[in-house]
Formats: sequence, C-alpha cells, structure tokens
Amino acid sequence: MACAAGYEVLALDAFADEDTSTLASQALRLPYAECGFERGAFEAALSAICREHECAGFLYGSGFEADPALLGMVSARMPLIGNAADVVARAKSVPGFFSLLAELDIPHPPTSKRSPSTKCGWLLKREGGSGGTHVRRADRSAGPGEYFQQELAGVPVSLLFAADGANVRVIGYNMQKVAASAKMPFRYGGLVSNVGLPADCCEVLRKAALALTQTLKLRGLNSVDAVLTPDGRTFVLELNPRLTASAAAYRTHPGLLAIHLDACQGRLHDVDVEPVSQAQAVCYAREDFTVPCNLDWPAWASDLPAAGSRIVAGDPVCSVYAEAADASVAEALAQHRLQAIAELQRQAPAAVEI
Repeated sequence: MACAAGYEVLALDAFADEDTSTLASQALRLPYAECGFERGAFEAALSAICREHECAGFLYGSGFEADPALLGMVSARMPLIGNAADVVARAKSVPGFFSLLAELDIPHPPTSKRSPSTKCGWLLKREGGSGGTHVRRADRSAGPGEYFQQELAGVPVSLLFAADGANVRVIGYNMQKVAASAKMPFRYGGLVSNVGLPADCCEVLRKAALALTQTLKLRGLNSVDAVLTPDGRTFVLELNPRLTASAAAYRTHPGLLAIHLDACQGRLHDVDVEPVSQAQAVCYAREDFTVPCNLDWPAWASDLPAAGSRIVAGDPVCSVYAEAADASVAEALAQHRLQAIAELQRQAPAAVEI
C-alpha cells in the first residue's frame, strides 16, 4: 500500500516474503512469539533502523495487540500512523473491552476470565491473539492471558471503516473464511470484500464502529469483527484498531493509504469504493517442504516464500487473490486457485523435500 503510493518503505515482518523484500528498501524478518513480535528482537531492529534512517512514521498492522507497549516504544522514536498504544491496549483488554461493549449496548457473546460451569459450548482464546490460531474449544482451565467466550454458530463477518476520533466512514463489509485444521479449528482462511450482508447486520456493525470510535477516539483504518448467526442476529467479537487484511481488498478514491493518513490527522474523506469484490485465501502447507528455485508462481499469488525456504506443515505458503463483480464468483475463483497452488506443491521437482 505504501510502496504503491510512492513512499520508500522499511519493513519489519514476521515472514519477510518475496513480495515485501522486493518492494521495500529493506525488509527485516523478526521472530514471532505468543501472538506477536518478540520484544528484544523488535527493539533491536527498531533501534538499528532509527540509527540508519530518518523515518516519517510507523505504519503498522498485526503483531502488536499482545504487547501494545511495543507501539509505545515506537512512538518514543517516531510518529505512529494509527492508534496509540493505550488505545490498542484498551481494545484488547479482557474483560475490559467486553465490559465496554456492554456499556455501549453492543451485542456480544458472553465472555469471562472465569471457567464456565461446563466447558461444552465455550471457546478458549488468548488476549491479543489474531488470525484465529489461538482459538480452541475449551477443554481446560484458562492459563495466563487466556479467557473464555461462548461459541456462537454462524458466519464470521467484518466491517472495514475509517475513523477520525468522532465519526466514521464505511469502506466495506466483508465475509471471513476459516481454514480449519485438527489443532487450529478457527484458523484464518481469508475473506471476501464488498459482500451484501443483511441490513440489520450492517447497522449493528456501523453503530458499533461509531460508538467505539467516539469512546476510544479511534483514528485511521480499523475493523470490527462479528458473527452473523443463522437467526439473523449479529454479535461483535473484537475490534482491530489497526490496518487489517481487508484493507488490501478494496480499490477506493482517494486511495486507502490517503484515507488512513488523513483520518489519523482528524480528516475524513467521502469515500468512493469501486463496486467489485476481492477474495483473498491463504494456502497452508499440508506437509513439510522446501520451496524449489524454479517454481513458477501465478500472477494471482502473493506473500510468496523465498526459494529454498523451509515451510513446516500448517504454516502459510502464500495467499491467492481473485476479483469479480459478484462476491460468490470471486470466492469460488479463489478456492479454485487454492487448489492450483496445492497442485503446484505436489508436482514440484525433486528439490522439494516431502
């Protein structure tokens, strides 16, 4: 997003994939621990960048919710382009955030730090977790940083919006996909943008975004995640007070980076969103393998691993994208492309170690 807008980018990333390394002037791969960046490695990389470069600001996505103090570390060195560390901390605090939802009359599932009388029908989650990899069906007591939330049947949905601390602009409504595995039944699988959700669901999401913006003074692009139940009710699950994957799934006028930058400064644009849906899907490795040097990646694949890198079963291989005027068509095409990537892995030459 920043490169496309003409900015020089220095990237700190958990994967430092080929796309990022190609686009950025410098890309540093950092270790990930407990749902976020490992503090010591992050601080060392940040200090090195600040010694060598004068940065206009720090644009961030996931990796900070489990330890918002990392953002405080950044803000002491350069401007944050997004919500402040204390806002992220409040949005990810349990039970504080869910108490706030109750005060604002925003529907949400029962959530508690205490073990329910019966664990059947409850989920065990980690504070600050992202990507669904931390979510399990409850079968034990909660450990440090964990909490229980009642499981609700339904479809995961979200709203991407811009905020200036007082008002919001809707960018689009999304439907999220799960790529379940035996150990991670709620692992993030992708999303489809610009979907037609029921009017009542859209209204719940929009009102939640506005109330949370006015209470937490949200700035820039944010998203609200929820579940739409079979009986048509919408329950908010979390607020993502940062750039999310859905931000890459829209073409807008002005561009989304301009919208984000200006909203962070308290200026909201009227947004013109192109009427197309984009489907994103994550391809996970089914078994351990090494990426061959001569693998011919399709143009619709991104987040590509470097040739020669070792990928462990269950880790992401890449993402695939598809676009269409209709959300269901885009989703079907993305799923077809996922299968094509799986076939590429199966047909890889002897350089791949299976």
